[in-house]
Amino acid sequence: MVDISREIYINCSISSNRIAVLEDNELVQLFVDFPSHAKMVGNIYNGVVQNVIPGIQAAFIDINYNINAFLPLSELENDSHLKNISFDDTDEKINSKNNSKKQINNELKIGDQIIVQVVKEPFAGKG
Repeated sequence: MVDISREIYINCSISSNRIAVLEDNELVQLFVDFPSHAKMVGNIYNGVVQNVIPGIQAAFIDINYNINAFLPLSELENDSHLKNISFDDTDEKINSKNNSKKQINNELKIGDQIIVQVVKEPFAGKG
C-alpha cells in the first residue's frame, strides 16, 4: 500500500472562496465559489429542446440562460415530468445497460417543451 500525503488549503474572501486539494504536493482538485453569483442548482425551468445529438445521446435545452443546458439520455425517465440537467457534460456517463434500447432522437425532438431541474452550475462555457 502506498502512502499518499494529502493537503487541503482553504482561502476565503469577500468575493470568493477557494479550496485546493494536493496529493504528494500536486494539485488534484480546485474548487472556486463566488458567493455573490446567483446559484442555479435546484432551480426548475420550462425549457425548449434546441438541439438533439444522437452521437452523444444528449440534447441541449434552452432555459433562457446565456448557454443551453446539457441533458443526457441517462437523465430521461419514461414517465418523468421533471428532467435533471447538468451544465457540465464531463461527469455524465450514459448507463448503457438501462438505456441500450433508448435513443435520444426517439425521446426528444427540436422544439419540444420540457420541464428541467438544474443539477450542476455552468462551468467554462459548457451548457
